[in-house]
Amino acid sequence: MRQKIVVKVELKDGREKSKALAAVAVLPGVESISLEIHGNIMVIGDGVDIHHAVGKLRGLFGNAFLRSVEEIKKDDSPYEFTFGHLNHITNNFSEERIIGRGRRGLVYKGVQDNGEYVAVKKLNLMPGLDDEEFKNEFDNLKMVQHENTIRLVGYCHHTAQVLAEHNGKHVSARVKERYLCSEYLQGGSLDKHLSNEPCALVWHTCYKIIKGLCEGLHYLHKGFKYPICHLELNPTKVEEQEYTWRQNTSVNG
Repeated sequence: MRQKIVVKVELKDGREKSKALAAVAVLPGVESISLEIHGNIMVIGDGVDIHHAVGKLRGLFGNAFLRSVEEIKKDDSPYEFTFGHLNHITNNFSEERIIGRGRRGLVYKGVQDNGEYVAVKKLNLMPGLDDEEFKNEFDNLKMVQHENTIRLVGYCHHTAQVLAEHNGKHVSARVKERYLCSEYLQGGSLDKHLSNEPCALVWHTCYKIIKGLCEGLHYLHKGFKYPICHLELNPTKVEEQEYTWRQNTSVNG
């Protein structure tokens, strides 16, 4: 059974943090491990011996205890969508379905047959972006699981036949198209709530936004062996779902 396990550990410095992550990472069944902002260690894995993990940390630091255990459903894993399916749920990638424009591509609102929404990002064609780089980005985003980041739900790579101009002639060429899909948050982005007028958000809400952003960034920067950098964090990349504000990392840029 795949689970998300959170263990509370009081760690004094970066050396102890590295030691704690290394101690748990080698346990059987561990798929990913990260350190949250309040000292919680989050472990995702299948068949992880929870008591062994807590006991190992307690033996090293003397103050570890289990915070929570949550089952992760199999259908929560990122799914490989077909191009035909993405074309269908975005109404042939129509203009009216565009919900975002970034440095690396357009984001469309997709509507599944069951009524659920998904954000579909069509990555711009960029010279030098090969399948290996796309896979690396997907693998990085797949590991991101935090209440203040948006979850990746799927991906797609597709080869299209296009007519292109080359040396003054039109030739048929094969172009690789790549897509990343993330959960769609109904509350909209933060920029919709900001204006030149006095902010309509009460201070309690502003504090929650600031706190959530800090926790999400800390998780991305410190929770992995190699930091994940957003590079283009702005109000359009911060979205709301049931009063929880999350950074959009899976369709960033």
